Amino acid sequence: MHRQSAAASQLSHYGLGIPDVARSGQLDALVALERIGTRLRFARNQEIYGQGESEGCWYKVISGTVCISKLRTDGRRHIAEFCFSGDGFGLESGAERSFSAEAVEDVTLMGYSRGATERLAEANPAVARLLRDMTLKSLMAAQARLMILARMTATERVVSFLSSVFVRKPDLIGNVQWQFASISSVFRLCRIDSS
Repeated sequence: MHRQSAAASQLSHYGLGIPDVARSGQLDALVALERIGTRLRFARNQEIYGQGESEGCWYKVISGTVCISKLRTDGRRHIAEFCFSGDGFGLESGAERSFSAEAVEDVTLMGYSRGATERLAEANPAVARLLRDMTLKSLMAAQARLMILARMTATERVVSFLSSVFVRKPDLIGNVQWQFASISSVFRLCRIDSS
């Protein structure tokens, strides 16, 4: 019984429930990743990593919200995405990070060494599939954001962005602190793109 409870708590920070994982066959992959990960905590507004830093780890959000952004050469900040519980981020192909990551609120993450992850993926096909699926999900989300930016006015972008966030994370609807922080970031994004 204790073993089931421990497994359930491990899975919950991946945004998955026991039935989801059992059907997907990902349990072994998640447990393997859990073994190489390190639990990290960041306070609100604390930088997780900076643009231009060397890339050594990737992260999975256990709780809280992370903002991924890019500082442009003219000093303006471009918000790329918000990551919530279960989302992975920071897995990049270059030697340097293209984006920065910052805690929007107090956040708990699992950090995974890139080298250890690559070795694990080579040895465990289930982990490789899990990472592939995570990457494809991220790519699809980026394509959807691109369509939003390309075909909408600034006001439509704000409405679309907030709608997509609240569909992904309905419990944020009543969180006034998060709403002000995210709306402020979105308005900066719209000002950048509409200028």
